[in-house]
Amino acid sequence: MLIYNFGYAMELIQDDLVKMMFWVRVQNLGIHLIGPSWLLFVLSLSGNERWIKPNRVAILYAMAFPFLITSQTLGGANLFHTNPRVNFSGGFPTFDYDRTWLNYLALAYYSLCIFSSIVLFTQMFFRFPHSFRSQIAIFGVASLLPWIGGSLYIFEITPANIDTTPLTLTLSLLIFLVGFYHFGMLDVLPLARDIIFEGMSEAALVLDHQNRILDFNTRLGRIFKEIKLSDVGTSAKELFKEYPALVRFMDDEVGEKMEFSITTENKESFYEAKRSNLFRVGHANAIGKAIILHDITPLKELMKKLEVLATIDSLTQIYNRYSFQELAEAEIYRVERYGGELSLIILDLDHFKLINDQYGHPAGDATLVHVAQLCRRLSRQSDLIARLGGEEFAILLPETSLLDAICAAEKLRAALEQTPVEYEGQRFSVTASFGVSSWKPPERSTFLDLLKAADRALYVAKQDGRNQVWAK
Repeated sequence: MLIYNFGYAMELIQDDLVKMMFWVRVQNLGIHLIGPSWLLFVLSLSGNERWIKPNRVAILYAMAFPFLITSQTLGGANLFHTNPRVNFSGGFPTFDYDRTWLNYLALAYYSLCIFSSIVLFTQMFFRFPHSFRSQIAIFGVASLLPWIGGSLYIFEITPANIDTTPLTLTLSLLIFLVGFYHFGMLDVLPLARDIIFEGMSEAALVLDHQNRILDFNTRLGRIFKEIKLSDVGTSAKELFKEYPALVRFMDDEVGEKMEFSITTENKESFYEAKRSNLFRVGHANAIGKAIILHDITPLKELMKKLEVLATIDSLTQIYNRYSFQELAEAEIYRVERYGGELSLIILDLDHFKLINDQYGHPAGDATLVHVAQLCRRLSRQSDLIARLGGEEFAILLPETSLLDAICAAEKLRAALEQTPVEYEGQRFSVTASFGVSSWKPPERSTFLDLLKAADRALYVAKQDGRNQVWAK
């Protein structure tokens, strides 16, 4: 366009045919490359870069090459500009020539390239959201103007044989420049919407290098109710200031992934955010960034369930042996460091196998649940209750002496004896034997020491007739 405009400007200030023809030849070095170059530019701008292949580019310019070569015969064979002459009919001398089929063929090819560009912009207009349509419409008009100018000149409709194409090309160039700087089209192209937004299940936010909002999809709007289409172009940091973790993530130069939670309507949702820089093809510097939010709430809920399953006995809903041992060891460490007392009660149901044989295994399960509930009801909030396995239970009592632990065990033994199990209309009694031990270094300074001592006491209680409490 610049070659064409400069050559035409130099032509207009000449009054000698030879000099005019020289500058016309210069003009034509640019004229015949505008059509294919324009089409390639719009293909890139509209997100159709996949169509730009070396062989296709070669074909586009090869089709313009005959017009370029024939135009350079001006002053000799005059294949493209037949009967060249100076036209003095206007206010100043202009270059004129007779149009032939070659000129109209060149116009047809030029028009085809420009028309294809307009079609691409039209497709963009209907495919992209309203926030992009104003700039797309402007660029579509900018593509239409040089086609109008070229057609008016070739069909000799312009006054005084003035070539209006350079003027319309200049107007188009100005429109594009305004669009580039006003809309930031060369910072992040609408291509981002095609690549990121179409058909994706995650929420997406596109920012420029100054963290201004360029676009977002509807899924993001479902998460952040406050964001609207009118927020395009505004500061994302200001809009999301109530989410400081997300704001920090926008400029975090170290991590490209983070997790954060949002609480709305008494519901906490968890998201994994991933940030990717956006680059223009062939450039090394990032021109923006895309932040993708993936809802990981189901995963978090599953992890919580797995954590519960790993620490809680699924039947009785009290601690299992593994988690109970970890908590007990932590409690022993606290007593070792700060002093105090600590006791352990273990109990084993008497003749539990008879319950399973007589009433069935579901009744046995109901019995285990009954015992766990009774232990919870008669224990303090600070006590740790667990099912060690089978029909064996344990209670760790912080800040409790051996004597007090024996009293607590006896109270539980009596309550268990006096509270029958009710299952599907059946009532039956259950008893348990108890073993009690207390922390007493150095011979009892670990959880296993406590457990072994209480187990020995339990063994004595069972040997002595069951349904009783023994201590070691």
